[in-house]
Amino acid sequence: MRTSTGHAVVSGLLMVAICWPATKPKPTWAGEAVFAPVRPIERLVIKPSISPGVYLPPPDADAGPPPTARIDVSSFGKAPPRYPRRSIALKEEGRVVFSARCDADGWISEAMIRKSSGHERLEEAILVAARSHHWRCLPLKPGSGTLETRVELAYRFKLADVAKTKASPQRPARP
Repeated sequence: MRTSTGHAVVSGLLMVAICWPATKPKPTWAGEAVFAPVRPIERLVIKPSISPGVYLPPPDADAGPPPTARIDVSSFGKAPPRYPRRSIALKEEGRVVFSARCDADGWISEAMIRKSSGHERLEEAILVAARSHHWRCLPLKPGSGTLETRVELAYRFKLADVAKTKASPQRPARP
């Protein structure tokens, strides 16, 4: 029996197709799908708010700077803050910035630390000295009366000055 070339090719392809192992498609999961919870989209709504303006008159050019006070240098020099013994032993030095409220009589009625030296004992020494009533303020006297004011000061604790300064006598607070 004689076959044509075309017929031989087709039958050869059929043999290959029959003998070739069939590939199986990957199975798909028939379970339920897992989705992340849906969050509602929050929309930012900007409502312009118009508030009634407050008129502030321009500052008076003749008013000058606000009244301030200064510490009487002679009282500060006569009674410097006591250098804490523990700070001397630990070789602690530093600059303490403090503010003091001076009453109308020139006494420091309140003191508070503005910038720390990093050593609590040095700050406490400043506060004790300010409350000892050895320092006096010289408040400005606009017109006829004196004013209660605030003053900001800095004091540097240096170990080199320990031998030069005398210890500040600490008195109880003025009544």
